[in-house]
Amino acid sequence: MTTERRYWPQLPKKAFDWEITSILLGRPISAFILYPFRNFIHPNIITLVSFLFAITGTTILLYGGNIFSAVIFLFFSMILDDGDGLLARYQGKSSLFGSYLDKAVDVIRFIYLFNTLSFIAYTQTGSFIYAISGGIASCGLLIQGYTKWLNEHMLLSKNSGHEEENDGERSSSLHGLIKAILWPFNECDLTIWIVILLLFDRSDILVLILGVSQIAAAVGALVARGIGAWNLDKT
Repeated sequence: MTTERRYWPQLPKKAFDWEITSILLGRPISAFILYPFRNFIHPNIITLVSFLFAITGTTILLYGGNIFSAVIFLFFSMILDDGDGLLARYQGKSSLFGSYLDKAVDVIRFIYLFNTLSFIAYTQTGSFIYAISGGIASCGLLIQGYTKWLNEHMLLSKNSGHEEENDGERSSSLHGLIKAILWPFNECDLTIWIVILLLFDRSDILVLILGVSQIAAAVGALVARGIGAWNLDKT
């Protein structure tokens, strides 16, 4: 008897993994869009298409193109970024290279986007704080990613490859929902902030939100994962 493959996305099992935008928009819409192609298109192709959309949208912004066109590209880049993992799990094609590719292109697209938005805000206002906000947001994002995967590596080393829950134990849906509502500044959430504030022509407010939220998340990650590493030493 074979187990039926489940295509439609499930709710995350850990509160840490809850992102309100991903749950309400990214995963459901990507599942709908990719459903006709679910059996044959490779997940890495979706990763690259998502990356191409992000680069295209950001380049439109950088060269003063149509804002609406730019946000459409950025929005669908976010949607497809959720879709590659969905396809990989459904097709049984999850791989180390696929995970690496997904994380690598995310870093590139967000650094390009954050600094482009910072440049736009600076040219509109002439204020130094807007000029550095994109760089601050980029640093915060890199710190979060670095500490997360460093922590993953330490767990694997400590447990000799045995599966171990990370970043919190399995949690209730209510716990995850509360976490997502109280902190709407995760990766997918940022795209919604970007889309809305660009449409209202408030790149100045936008880059401040990006800079403050990502550096705050970085500090939280450094503290929480540092405590996690310290606790591992005691076990």
